[in-house]
Amino acid sequence: MDIFKVRFSDKFSIIRNISEDTLDIKIPKLLIEPIVENAINHGIERVSRQGVLVINSFIKGDDFVIEINDNGIGMKKEELNNFIERLNDKEDDAEGSIGLINVNKRIKLFYGEEYGLRIESEYDKFTKVTVKISRDHINRGRENISCIKS
Repeated sequence: MDIFKVRFSDKFSIIRNISEDTLDIKIPKLLIEPIVENAINHGIERVSRQGVLVINSFIKGDDFVIEINDNGIGMKKEELNNFIERLNDKEDDAEGSIGLINVNKRIKLFYGEEYGLRIESEYDKFTKVTVKISRDHINRGRENISCIKS
């Protein structure tokens, strides 16, 4: 985040709503970074207004949820539907837009098919990426994990 803040100066602000009970949860490394990078590079950077990036983490039932919201350019309906289709295509070779597709595949590999990314977007308004992970399997693959507070 510090690198992005230097690169984009005053182009955007960051709001973190990190629930206290999620601070020590360990997740696979580089799970959140590609999502934040996409929000800035493909969303906020493309608008003239002041960008806002909101990162939320919380427990919901049996799941650990991380939301990355931006008020960037968003996606048109057809673009969003095409991306969601690619995101859920098990055979997609991830050419172009590889960051989120790879993150989604990694989540499914670590936690199961019912987990992964959900994307909502409205053109010229926002994009929201929701990461859902099972609380029962949070510390799987301990050699490749880091805390959200890192």
